[in-house]
Amino acid sequence: RQTLNYIKSNPELSGIPVVILSTSENKMDMEVCARLGATRYMQKPYRYEEYRDVVRNCIPLIKAHS
Repeated sequence: RQTLNYIKSNPELSGIPVVILSTSENKMDMEVCARLGATRYMQKPYRYEEYRDVVRNCIPLIKAHS
């Protein structure tokens, strides 16, 4: 959360998409990450295909930030 907060509060970094990978199923954790600006919250274990799709969906966001 500290790293996510740092990235999203820094104007030079705030446009970088951040995907949280966590073992937590706690809704509060998910809500806090969303509120801090996480692009996506994924619970482990996850399938490779899911992760690949998330990364592919972030590419336009990365290009827009550059």
